[in-house]
Amino acid sequence: MAEQPAAEEGMMTLGTVERHPPEEVFALLGDETRVRILQVLGEGPNEPRSFSTLHEAVGVEDSGQFNYHLRKMTDHFVRKVEGGYELTLAGRQLMGALQAGTYTASASMEPLSIDTPCPECGGNLIAEYVDEHVEMSCEDCEEWRNLFPFPPGALESFDRTELPGAFDRWMWSLMERIYAGFCPTCSGRMSSQLVHDEDRSEAVRLDFTCAQCDEVARFSAVTALLFDTGIACFFREAGIDFRDLALWEISSRTEKDLEVSTDPLSVRITLTAADHSVSATLTEDARIVDVERSPGT
Repeated sequence: MAEQPAAEEGMMTLGTVERHPPEEVFALLGDETRVRILQVLGEGPNEPRSFSTLHEAVGVEDSGQFNYHLRKMTDHFVRKVEGGYELTLAGRQLMGALQAGTYTASASMEPLSIDTPCPECGGNLIAEYVDEHVEMSCEDCEEWRNLFPFPPGALESFDRTELPGAFDRWMWSLMERIYAGFCPTCSGRMSSQLVHDEDRSEAVRLDFTCAQCDEVARFSAVTALLFDTGIACFFREAGIDFRDLALWEISSRTEKDLEVSTDPLSVRITLTAADHSVSATLTEDARIVDVERSPGT
C-alpha cells in the first residue's frame, strides 16, 4: 500500500490516505460471485444485508465458498457493519458506474437539433454524441462549441425531446461541482486560473485544473458571475433566474461587456439582464472582487 503524496507546503491536512495498487483492487472483480455480491448489495435501499440473506440472494450453495469471496471483497467494496454487510463508497460508486454504462455500454445518437439560436451568430445549434461526450456546436459558425462527458446510461433514460433539457441539467451539475473545487473525474482538488486567449472572440477564459489527475475544464470567464451566490441572488430577486434558462440560452438573454487588463491579468465583466446589471473584476487567480450592482428602473 502507498500513502498519498504529502500536501503542499503550508497546507494543513487532517490525516493520510492509503492507496492500494489498482491491479490488486480490480483483480477482486474477476469473479462472477463477487460481482453478484455487489449487485445484490446495490439493489434497493442502501441498508445492510445479513450474511444469510446475502448468501441466499447471491445463490451460491457452498457457504464456505461464498464466505471466501465475501471476505475478499470486505474493506474494499464491501464493509461489515451492525446488521450485516453493505457497500462502501467505492462499492456504491462502482455500481453507479455500471448502471450508468460507464464501463459496460456504448451508445450513439443521431445529430440532434437544439431549438435555441447560436449565442454568437444566431445560427442553428446541433448536439452530437461521440466517445461518451456530447458535442454542441453551431452549423453556421465556428465560434460557439461546447464539449462535456455524458454517461451512456443517462442517454437512454430520456427520449429525444427531453435530451436538450437533460444535457443542460447535466452541464449545470458538472459546473457546480467544478466551481466548488472538485474534479468531476476523480474528486480531486481543482484550482482555477484566468487565461488570456486571444484566438477566441472572448479574449479570456477560466481554466480549472485537477491536482490529482490533471483533468482540465475550460469555461467562459462570464460563467464565474453565474456561479457567484451573491450575484445570482441579486438577479433572482429582480425576477431573473438563470437556472430557468439553458446555459446556451443565457448569452442570448443577456448583454456582456469585457475589459481585459494584462499586467496583471484581470477582466472587468459587466453582465446586464432586463435592465439590471452587475460589474465585477475577475482576477488572475479567479477571484471575484469590486462587485457593483445596478438595479433597473
